[in-house]
Amino acid sequence: MRVAAGILSVVALLLVVLIASFFAGGTLSVGARAVSVPASDALQAFDSVVEVLDAGIAPQVFSGEEIGDASGYVLIDINFDLKNRGLFSAEWLAAEILPGEGDIAVYSRSAEVLGVPARGSETLNLKLIARADQDPEGRELLIEYYVLGMKRTAKIACSQ
Repeated sequence: MRVAAGILSVVALLLVVLIASFFAGGTLSVGARAVSVPASDALQAFDSVVEVLDAGIAPQVFSGEEIGDASGYVLIDINFDLKNRGLFSAEWLAAEILPGEGDIAVYSRSAEVLGVPARGSETLNLKLIARADQDPEGRELLIEYYVLGMKRTAKIACSQ
């Protein structure tokens, strides 16, 4: 009887450790790197952004304002480094920018949906256009992903 109780105790302990590692290791760590360039210093890129917005094919639009002279805007390139330290893949990762003051649109993204393998990493790149005279505070990245069918959500501040 004591042997059976000992074996069951070990099995229960292993289950508790496995469940704890699942919850602790099922989260992504995210780092953000942002670079901004005045649109007047990148006129070809600015013209391409205006074409994307005029064509209505930008992934996310926050403001329907008419784009004016390049001197009033800044182009922002943000790389999000997603690291999965867990034992299970993070699947169907979808990211959405929650705009800050002055953000106009996300005009390019590297992928609509990502997967981050177990013990692996991925990079998501988003390109934004914003008004140059506004403070970028408040911009966040909302990430939704699934680990073993369970939905996880994270918000990451990504101001410059």
